[in-house]
Amino acid sequence: MKIIQPKAVMMYSFPRNYHRDMMDRADMLDEKGRLSERYCELQAKYKKLVCDWLMSKVDFVAIENSYFDNGWLGMPVDDEKKTIYQYFCDLNTNYLYLRNNYYIEKLSDDELTVLCDYVNAPDNRMCYTQALQMVQETFARVIAENDNSNTKELFKETLDEVIFCPSNALVFAARATIKTGLTDADSMAALDKQMAAIRVELQEELRSKIGTFINLPVMMFFE
Repeated sequence: MKIIQPKAVMMYSFPRNYHRDMMDRADMLDEKGRLSERYCELQAKYKKLVCDWLMSKVDFVAIENSYFDNGWLGMPVDDEKKTIYQYFCDLNTNYLYLRNNYYIEKLSDDELTVLCDYVNAPDNRMCYTQALQMVQETFARVIAENDNSNTKELFKETLDEVIFCPSNALVFAARATIKTGLTDADSMAALDKQMAAIRVELQEELRSKIGTFINLPVMMFFE
């Protein structure tokens, strides 16, 4: 399991949405009032538990293989070229990854104690089981970008595309290397059309499978 560094959390996520007034516990802040390494460790463990739970319900490897393993888009992205979300995702996938942030400061004192107990004793089966149950109960609250589910958040902004998702959505992204040799406008236009179609199909499949146990919007886009 990879643990992101505090500076990277603030650079690549939504620092405005972190709740500093809730971080005066469990050494979440360092001596200068910044996100601490302990916060990032707790966050990484929480995220790993989320992935464990999702993978126990959905075969994400089989899903991505049905869309990506035919080589239509290219090969998986090398580690050094992955986005921070892709690199630190624990779904054991090559293309598909979670795009949410995890605001663990929203956990209650009791919930945070359960998480800390697991982090401090990761090989203890009871601690793991209790933490996994806690994640299922708190997941929707922790990933929400704000408390108003009727609002939308910007998840991607490029010259070609802007992606907004509901603030309470479970968000997936996918990324791969583009096939070499696709340089002319017609080939690139055909690829864009194919990617758009696959995005719709893949998003609907994710919604269908995840909707059986999570009552949240499910979104997916290409990065």
